[in-house]
Amino acid sequence: MISLAFILYACSTPEPGEFSEDVRLYHQLVNEAASHIVCFEFDEAMEKYKTAFQYKREPFAIDIYNKMHVAIYIEDFETMLDCAKRLVSEKGLSLAAFEEATGYRNLREHAEYWQKFKDWYPEGRESFMEASNQEHIALFRQVLEDDQKYRRHPERYTTFRAQNDSMDQVNAKIIKDYIAEFGYPTENRIGVLETNERGKTAFMDFLMIVFRHYFGGFKKFDFDLTPTLTEAVKAGHLHPELLKMYLMQIKDLFPDYSKLIPGGTMEASVIHEINGQVYISSLDNNLAPATDSLRKNLYLSNSSLLYKKAAFTAIHDDLPFEIFYTNRKSILDLAIPEQKEMFIEVLRLIPLEDGEKYIQCN
Repeated sequence: MISLAFILYACSTPEPGEFSEDVRLYHQLVNEAASHIVCFEFDEAMEKYKTAFQYKREPFAIDIYNKMHVAIYIEDFETMLDCAKRLVSEKGLSLAAFEEATGYRNLREHAEYWQKFKDWYPEGRESFMEASNQEHIALFRQVLEDDQKYRRHPERYTTFRAQNDSMDQVNAKIIKDYIAEFGYPTENRIGVLETNERGKTAFMDFLMIVFRHYFGGFKKFDFDLTPTLTEAVKAGHLHPELLKMYLMQIKDLFPDYSKLIPGGTMEASVIHEINGQVYISSLDNNLAPATDSLRKNLYLSNSSLLYKKAAFTAIHDDLPFEIFYTNRKSILDLAIPEQKEMFIEVLRLIPLEDGEKYIQCN
């Protein structure tokens, strides 16, 4: 039987001690891999992933997922299988996720490897259960369940608004106290929250979902976790895109954070669907230098690659890659035509097909 150590070797670190941990370089290389994916240069993308994974012992689930799909495109099915296994043994993904989400359809289509994966799954699940902190996972799952308790109700913004606000306060304090005691949890400690968003796999974060709701109402703001979360990014515990999502939630209180995206945004996205039509905001080249300086310090890609990834993800929505992470697209349904025109003007939107200009390949 192939050991778990071999799996980690194949999809992550090739030689113990060959490279030291370097989170900044890891994200730089992963972003370079994404730039190759956007141009359908999958061999080059694989080389970037291989090098990136040498600089971080615990790569993020989203990067393992994308590497898995790059492996499929270059017909490296052993690496495909090894990456799928790592999503289970380190990140805690369930077999149901692999069986149901369209993001894993390409894996399922390779019958021999799919059967090997299913046969191996109990071993991988047991490894995750032993290595992760089940008590902490139970806490966060309960927090998330409480977070959604009233938000599932049709009257969540009216009758149950007060209950939502109260629950947000309680949950935010629970997580704030947890971080103060244990630090920001790694994916390997608590796993990832996987949602089947519009038929595709989306990797989310238990804590960030709750904070997004808490800080969405600025009158509730009574503490700022920016220093803690920034430290978590630089330690490799939190993905920079999730920190960006947090900062964009509080940009009305801290205007400098609006510079993280050099264009019109809503919900930290530059892709907007209005009444069924998809647009992309215009990249403001005058803002790009200030944006790039801020983003570089937070290990985010530069403005050019941000728009490149966003346009690619929206235009090629049928592909399985998740290179744009969270907040791919804001969705608005506006009954009054004038409102639509106002949003288009204020956010400086152009039709998505015109976003091809942001995808520059050699």
